[in-house]
Amino acid sequence: MKSKKITKTVKQEENIFDKLSNEWWKTDGSFSALHAYNFVRIKYIKEVLKKYGVKGSISISHHSNLVVRLKEGKVDLYGEKTSPSWCGSHGSDSVNTYWINDHHTGKSRDFLNELKAAMNDGNWD
Repeated sequence: MKSKKITKTVKQEENIFDKLSNEWWKTDGSFSALHAYNFVRIKYIKEVLKKYGVKGSISISHHSNLVVRLKEGKVDLYGEKTSPSWCGSHGSDSVNTYWINDHHTGKSRDFLNELKAAMNDGNWD
């Protein structure tokens, strides 16, 4: 059974987000600084890709997830791994960022950690 205090707090938060929801996707609205910040991240991501000689594309998935698709490059992500951290998905592979240090070594580990840092720059978590 939920306590009345928790239920009241959740309801208050829902009301706050409901009031803000109309502004969220307006690039020139109340959250314009957050929208602009993605462009800062893109600069850092491109710098990491260039540093390691990797070609890729940057996009937004599901209106909020920053995605980098690696196409080709000088980093051997398959050869420099200690265990599988790639999983096939829709004809592509993805990296579990929580296991980079455990599953990759050398240049691939360095590249993936720098790319992850560039993608997360400014996040609170």
